[in-house]
Amino acid sequence: MKRHTISKLQGTIVVLTVLIAVTLGMTNPSTVLGARAPTEYIDVALVECSDTSDTAYEVYVTVYFYEVTKSGSPALRGWAYPACTVSNGYGPDADTMNPFPTKLGMWEVGLSFHDLATGEFLCTILIYDNPITGTNFPATITRTCGSQTATITIGTPRVFP
Repeated sequence: MKRHTISKLQGTIVVLTVLIAVTLGMTNPSTVLGARAPTEYIDVALVECSDTSDTAYEVYVTVYFYEVTKSGSPALRGWAYPACTVSNGYGPDADTMNPFPTKLGMWEVGLSFHDLATGEFLCTILIYDNPITGTNFPATITRTCGSQTATITIGTPRVFP
């Protein structure tokens, strides 16, 4: 039986080349090793709100991401909770999701508008009872409650390499 001594030498050469390239700042180690940098796993759910009256609302959103299994049933793989609140000045708020080693094929959205003047939750779409669902990425959903409009954008989740 022949021994493959050359493979050990080739492995050493590859490791040294990677170390030299990283040391000289020529490349990112995660790129060399075939992984994506953490910054590539960016926002996949965004909610933007506008309030055109004196009544201030807060909007809370829940987004669930599912893998559609071979049997056709959805399996929960991630979630995000973007919101438009008084503390962030009704501006866009994004939420991130951890990457998963599966291709996601379905999303569900639930949301509720909180009227700060009365303390009531209005125009609520519960994710457990009647969520807005879809299978297309990216997706944009717009809902209006009174004078408040919320636009939810669901980006394309990145698959962990």
